[in-house]
Amino acid sequence: MTYVINLWDLIHDPDVPKDVVQRFLTRQRARTTGRTIPDIPAEDLPHLERHARESPP
Repeated sequence: MTYVINLWDLIHDPDVPKDVVQRFLTRQRARTTGRTIPDIPAEDLPHLERHARESPP
């Protein structure tokens, strides 16, 4: 099963620290430019999981 992160909700959620958003955007930038994608820090997972949605088929 594949999940996507709702970026709009992640950015506008007042409970998500700005550092978490910045690290997420850095990973996305690395992915789109073909660089090595940094691992997701364990402390970011609860924030990202809250905004994860099942990917449409």
